[in-house]
Amino acid sequence: MNTVEKLINMDAGKLKMPSSIFELYCKKLDDILEIECNAIDPERFDEIRMNSMDVDSGNLENINVYELKVNTILESCPMFRNMEVVENLGLATPKDLLKKLLLAGEIDNLYEEVNKVNGIDAEGDKKRQKERAKDIKN
Repeated sequence: MNTVEKLINMDAGKLKMPSSIFELYCKKLDDILEIECNAIDPERFDEIRMNSMDVDSGNLENINVYELKVNTILESCPMFRNMEVVENLGLATPKDLLKKLLLAGEIDNLYEEVNKVNGIDAEGDKKRQKERAKDIKN
């Protein structure tokens, strides 16, 4: 069955946005955090990217990498948007919570997981393609 036939015969109700629970060791807490990461609507994902770029006369001037990572994480991970947690720690915003809890490397690791949930995982995709090719040969 080709792809078009599969799409015609599929139940649209079975489509769902992917998610994962990412275990991240937090050095500041000396504990493992279980962080829910949800896929982001593709249009919103690109909006976050664009808002992190400074463009002047069609030329890319700067990318605010920290803003890109933090805003992507905040959109994907509801834990950081929990205002009860934010206020309990005496903070004003979810962005403050993320900065208070996580070190730079931990933010990088979480951002990588969020990207994987959103389908940006070149290494994982290559591995799955190779495994699928082996299955087809056998």
